[in-house]
Formats: sequence, C-alpha cells, structure tokens
Amino acid sequence: MQSKKRNGIMGDVCNIFSKPGSITGRKQSIGESLAFYYKVSIIPLLLFMFFSYIFFFNSPVYAYNYPIFAIINVPYLVVIWAILLIWVIIPVSIFINAFLYQLIGNHFLKIWNGSYEKTFAAAMFGEIPAVALIWLMPIPVANIIFVLAALWGFGVLVVALSEQQKISRLMALGAVVITVVIVAFAAMFAVAAMLPHAMPLHGIGTQYP
Repeated sequence: MQSKKRNGIMGDVCNIFSKPGSITGRKQSIGESLAFYYKVSIIPLLLFMFFSYIFFFNSPVYAYNYPIFAIINVPYLVVIWAILLIWVIIPVSIFINAFLYQLIGNHFLKIWNGSYEKTFAAAMFGEIPAVALIWLMPIPVANIIFVLAALWGFGVLVVALSEQQKISRLMALGAVVITVVIVAFAAMFAVAAMLPHAMPLHGIGTQYP
C-alpha cells in the first residue's frame, strides 16, 4: 500500500511498461481492477477525443469519403465514439477475455486453481499499455507506437497471469495461446456453419436484382 501511495497511477503505468512483474501480481477485486482501469483511461480518453477530431473526423479525406458527417455534429460524434470504445467496449472485452482464459486455464487445462477475480486483474493489466497510448492511434506515423504498445500488452498479460495465478511464464503463455487458438477455430467453424444458410440468399439476390 505504501508503494501504491508513493507511485500513484502514473508510477503504476510506468511500472507496467518497464517491469510488469513488480505490480501485476498485486491482489485486487474486480471492482478495484475496474477502478484502476478507469483512472488510467481518463487522460488517454481526452487526448483520444482531441486527436480523433483533428486527424480523423475533421480531415478533408474523411469528409469526402463520408459526406453524411458533414451534417452531423462531429464533436458530439467524437465524444460518443471515444466513450464507447474506451469506457464500454474495452472493459466488456476484459470481462469476456478473462472468462475465456479462466475457462481454458482453470477448467480445461487445469494449470491453475485461482479465482476469476485474479484472471480478470491479469486481463485488465494486459490492456493498460494499449489504453495508455490509445490517443496515438489517430495520429499518422505515431500510431505505430500504439501498435507496439498493444503488442507489449500481450507480454504484460502473460506476466500478469503468471503472477496472479502463481504459475510459470511458459504456462501462462501456453494458456493464452491455446485460448486464442480455440476461440479462432470456434469462430471459423461458426462462420463455416453459417455459410450454407447465407449462400441461397446470395443466389436469390443475384437471380432477382
């Protein structure tokens, strides 16, 4: 607790980037994990709104390709988009990802016995690098840094899962990779199963324009 008070949110974020093992293993509830996420995301959210408006919604290229937005209040659109992405979509994805990791790691692979709460904390820490630098995403060239941060987030996830569930880094990596593979195959099978039902509709559409 003393370290947390001394470092603050910015210190925690820096530690996640530089030495994730020093902070990602701390015990916290789902509520505390969410509170940490939302505190970290406040400044990136505001910067994301600003740069999205400057480089994306307010650009001549965007206005040319999507003329409908010429009659829409773009600043409001930027605010809605940013809040949906950072404060709704990403947190929901953390819940879903944590559930999948827990399902595979705990119930299928049986390589840990820790709670969903711990897996949720690990999944949350894994999103911090990308969220902290998400404001770089709309900026040309600089968005490469955002991509690198998102990739580093995968490494943070592995370290956090290892620290939270008290397993080796290799076992944590295996759990994450196997989960991704299983979900990818499940998605492919789902798409393949829907294709036969979609093809007749396509045929009707081409037969009767």
